[in-house]
Amino acid sequence: MNFEIRTAMLGLAAGNLVFGLMLLLFQLGEPHAERIPYLATGKVLQGIGWLLLYGRGVLPDLLSFTVGNSCLIVGTAYDTWAMYRLSGKPVSRTLEFSSIAGVVFACILYTPLPAAARIATTSVTVMIFFALGGRIMLSKAAGNLALRRYIGWSMWLMVAVSGVRGIWATLVPEQFSLFAAHPIQLIMFGALYCVMLTNGFGMLLLAKEIADNELRESEARLRTIFSSAAIGMALLDLDRQPLLINPALARFMGRPAEQLLETSVQSVTHPDDWDEDLLLFGELSAGQRESYTIEKRYVRANGQVVWGRLTVSAIRDAMGAVTGAISMVQDITERKQIAEALQESEARYRLLAENMVDVIWVLNAAGQFTYISPSVTTLRGYTPEEVLAQPAAAALTPASQQVMMAALAQYMPRILQGAATFDAPPLVFELEQPCKDGSTVWTEAMVRTLFDDTGAFTGFLGLSRDITERKKTEGTLRESEEKFRLAFSNANTAMCLVDLQGNFLQVNDKMCAVFGYSKQELESKTVNDMSLPDDRALSPEFISHAIEGNQESDLCQTLLPSAGSCCLRRGLIFARAQ
Repeated sequence: MNFEIRTAMLGLAAGNLVFGLMLLLFQLGEPHAERIPYLATGKVLQGIGWLLLYGRGVLPDLLSFTVGNSCLIVGTAYDTWAMYRLSGKPVSRTLEFSSIAGVVFACILYTPLPAAARIATTSVTVMIFFALGGRIMLSKAAGNLALRRYIGWSMWLMVAVSGVRGIWATLVPEQFSLFAAHPIQLIMFGALYCVMLTNGFGMLLLAKEIADNELRESEARLRTIFSSAAIGMALLDLDRQPLLINPALARFMGRPAEQLLETSVQSVTHPDDWDEDLLLFGELSAGQRESYTIEKRYVRANGQVVWGRLTVSAIRDAMGAVTGAISMVQDITERKQIAEALQESEARYRLLAENMVDVIWVLNAAGQFTYISPSVTTLRGYTPEEVLAQPAAAALTPASQQVMMAALAQYMPRILQGAATFDAPPLVFELEQPCKDGSTVWTEAMVRTLFDDTGAFTGFLGLSRDITERKKTEGTLRESEEKFRLAFSNANTAMCLVDLQGNFLQVNDKMCAVFGYSKQELESKTVNDMSLPDDRALSPEFISHAIEGNQESDLCQTLLPSAGSCCLRRGLIFARAQ
């Protein structure tokens, strides 16, 4: 009967090897191969193990028993891990490698034992993995319940047979050897054939069922996403003919989905945007690109033109060939309208800025000019590009730099604390700026603070106006006023300024000497205060005549007797002492 046991071993070796190798080849192109990686490895290892055990007596004991049993038990362990994976339970690398190490170490320890003891110990060891497989397959997990129960109970059958085999070998060791045709041995090998054939194919069917269920669930989720997506989506064939349209795209196109399925992409595209889209889709369908994104116009059924941001991605089959495309269209009509309005606004602003006599400028938070209007050339002789290339400090004379820095030192804390806003009154400076020809020009700068959308300080917006002529006029006026002040104060003639009501506004030293009052005392009086009682009525009349007729009037009777003569020209009284 030795022949039958050896033949059974050879059949188990061939069956497991063929099954495992075919499964490995199948998994090379299978997208869901990660579901059953342990099964193929387990079958190959079991086939190698049975083949080495078949060579018992021909091969060295260390190779036939130690290595053979190690491969056989580790292969059974891999069958168990495959069942764990099918049940959705993770198998850690630590558990995997520690199991392998434990089995190999145990087989090394079993090698010196007698034949019956080897059978008993290896039976107990393999029982552990059969029991784990049976337990996990009978647990509550996904998959065909009847199939899972069959596989689970077959594993528990192997536990029972292995246990009986181990006990029997322990009790009657003289009846057991590796090739002994003991009834328990025959039952054991019969059960192994059943497990090899039915459990292997059963797990494949279970893996396929789980994969199919997940694929259906995934397709259902994708259809839900496709249908409920806020962005327009379409599935296209290689002729750009829509195969599937979602509601969002139908709303964007302003046409029913059924109508769009019978409409070509070109017919709903603005004529000016045909060529670019067609060229890019041709490259995609030829496999030259994976995707492309463009902004293009579409024409709705009512003739309205809308803008969409189109993204098209290739769909490939398992061989990598392009079989179609999925397109996504985002409505950007409002954004385009805003952008166009902004461009028009910027164009008007630039037209205004570039034709103004005043210079508009923008200074960023780092103290660098980012914009200068062209009128700077008229003002200072520099082009805008030359000013932008210079540091901001070069736009001011040293004295004006100190003025600006002192003002900013007081103002910047308010900006950083958030107390300053764009709507606040502008800062106004009178600054002297150097010109390209070496001269300088005086400007009045009105400066506002700039902030971004978050309220963070980004710089300054300024307008500089040429006030050189005004500064010259002010200088001339100051010189004239100074000359008048000196002449008025140092004149040998008593002089004063009065308003239309006769109030003394200003008197000179000679006036004080004539009347004997101090400046403070005289400037608090009126012409009537200095007139005789009988002549007080003449003062208003005298002033009125002098204003209306620009004439000189005798005030000898109007002022105190100590004044010999006087005259009035528009509020200026000249009094000469006798």
